[in-house]
Amino acid sequence: MARQQVDRKEDIDVLMMARRFPPVEYRAISQVAYDQALALARRGARVTVITQANCAHNSVEDDNGIRIHRVGAPNYQASSWETEPLVWTTAYLDYIRSNIALSQFDVIHTHGIDFALLVQFLAHVCQVPIVSQFHVCFRARADIGEAHFNLELAHYYQYYTAQTASLVIAVSESDKQKLSQFLDCAAKTIVVPNGLNLQNYRCEAAMREETRTRHNLADEFVVLWGGRVGDFMKSPDIVGKAFSKLVALTGVARLLVAVVQSIPAESTTQLFSHLSDEARNRTIIVHPRCKNELLSLFAAADVFIMPSRYEPFGLMALEAMACELPVIVSPNDGLDDLVEHGRTGLKIQWGGIDESTDSLVSQITALMESPELAKFLAANARISVTKFAIDRTVDRLLDVYQVVRDGLDTRNHALH
Repeated sequence: MARQQVDRKEDIDVLMMARRFPPVEYRAISQVAYDQALALARRGARVTVITQANCAHNSVEDDNGIRIHRVGAPNYQASSWETEPLVWTTAYLDYIRSNIALSQFDVIHTHGIDFALLVQFLAHVCQVPIVSQFHVCFRARADIGEAHFNLELAHYYQYYTAQTASLVIAVSESDKQKLSQFLDCAAKTIVVPNGLNLQNYRCEAAMREETRTRHNLADEFVVLWGGRVGDFMKSPDIVGKAFSKLVALTGVARLLVAVVQSIPAESTTQLFSHLSDEARNRTIIVHPRCKNELLSLFAAADVFIMPSRYEPFGLMALEAMACELPVIVSPNDGLDDLVEHGRTGLKIQWGGIDESTDSLVSQITALMESPELAKFLAANARISVTKFAIDRTVDRLLDVYQVVRDGLDTRNHALH
C-alpha cells in the first residue's frame, strides 16, 4: 500500500543508494550523492543511505542526521567497475532482507549503475517508487569512438534500470536527450542539474601561494585540467597536443593535471603519448583525495580547461567557476549550457583534432595576454553559478520525490 499523502514535501523518507558515502576519494558521482543527502537532511527530509563498506563487516552509523548502512565487501572482488553490480547485488539483498524494512520509505533514489541489478529485483518485491539518477550516457560514450565490451555492458545496465525505474534523472538537457533516445525512456526522464554548496567554494590568496610553493610553480601561468583524464571523452590527445604547442610558443606555461581515476598509472598514458619532451617536463600530476585538495588546485591555477568530446554536465568546470577561475571548454553537451562564451568563460572552435587543438591554444594565449579578460570572465562565472546552488537542486529533488510518492502522472507534471 502506498503511504498516506502529506502536504509538506520535506516530510519524506528517502533511501539513497551510492557506491561511496562519503567519498573516499574525489569522484563526481559520490560527491553529488553526498551533497544531495546532506542538503536534504538539512531541509528536514529523513535520509537513509546504503553504501559499500571498506571492509568485510557491516556497520551502521549516524552522520549529520543521515542514517548510513555500510554493507560489508563480498569475498569475491570485482575486476572492474562494470562488473561490480554482478558481485555486490547479493550482498545488498542479504543486508536489506536482514536489516531494512523497505516499506518505511517513500522513495528509493539510486546513483549510477552500481545498483542496476538490485533495482531490477526491488521493483518486483516492493511498491516503493524508484528514482534512478544517471551521471553519464554510456551509449553516447560509445558513439564518440569509445566502444568496447565494458561500455556495452554498462549500457545494458542503464537500459534495464531505466525501464524499471519510476523516474530517470539526467544532469543536463543534453544528456536527457541522449538518455531518452538510447534508453527509450523519454516520457519519464527529467533534469535535475548538479548543485554546489557555494559557501564551500572560496579560494583565498594564502591558499594560492601555499599550493604554488608546494608544487614549485613560481610565477608561471598554470593551466589546470582534471577529472577522469584517461577517458577518451575527456580529450587527452587534444590536451597533450595543445599544451605542447603552448609550451613551444611561450616557454612559460605549466600543466597541472588533477587525476580522479581509480588507476592513476593508466590514466595519464594517453596524455603523455601526445606531450612533447619539453611539455612533459612542465607537467605535474596530482591526485586530489578530497574537495579541499581540489580547491587548492583551483586556487593555484590561472585557467581551467575542459575540451571534452562528450561531457554530460561538467561538474569540475562548474566548481572552477565557483572559485572564480576562468574556464575554457568545448561547446559539447552539458558544457554548452554551462558556459556563455565571452561572458562566463571561453569556448573553443570544435572540429577535427588539429582545429580543436589550435583553438584551445589560441584561447589560453588570449588569457595569458589579457589578465583583464581573465578577471572579467572569472567574476561573471562566480555570479552565474548561483543558479546551481544546492538548495535549488534540493527543491527540484523534493518535487521529484513528491510526484513519485503521490503517484502523479509525470508526463503531465511541471517536472518536464
